[in-house]
Amino acid sequence: MARRSPQLRLISLPQDTVPPYDLDVEVDRVHDLASFNRFVRELRRDYHDAEEEWSNDDLEQFLSGLSGACDDLQAFRGRSQSGAWRVFARLLLAATVRE
Repeated sequence: MARRSPQLRLISLPQDTVPPYDLDVEVDRVHDLASFNRFVRELRRDYHDAEEEWSNDDLEQFLSGLSGACDDLQAFRGRSQSGAWRVFARLLLAATVRE
């Protein structure tokens, strides 16, 4: 009986296949409310799918990490007067009571 040699078969994916959402790549592509909303949804999904990879696994730790990241960003970039920061703050505040 002849042996089969292993072959690499490339199977084309269906046209409607969407590649996995890469948070590290997509964070730089957020440009409007819709892309920000998708990023937040994917971040939430990542929390559930890869919970063991998250250092800040409760709200208190997450907000502390967020505050530290803001301090780091301010030190790196200086103070930005963009209205986007106000919108982000309002979204965070609204999320405290929205179910």
